[in-house]
Amino acid sequence: MNQIIPSDADIMVVNQPVLGFLLKSDRLYQYIETNPHVAVGQDRLQSGALPAYVVTSSWSDDPYLKKYLALQEKYTDVFQMDRWQLYKKK
Repeated sequence: MNQIIPSDADIMVVNQPVLGFLLKSDRLYQYIETNPHVAVGQDRLQSGALPAYVVTSSWSDDPYLKKYLALQEKYTDVFQMDRWQLYKKK
């Protein structure tokens, strides 16, 4: 993924904490829901600050991203590796 994502692009990593260590970006944001009542990170999608890239297991399977299924149309699926899916803003 590091070859695909420009180092100066906004990346939001959702519920995949290991990627915070693997991705090389100056503008990486993480959002982690440990359960429906506890979350760590800024809800950038709610604030309207749509990142250039979103990385998660699957938009439709992730509990957090399910709240924003309407926003998925603003992204295109560009890459899949193992259990991770990379989405790029159109």
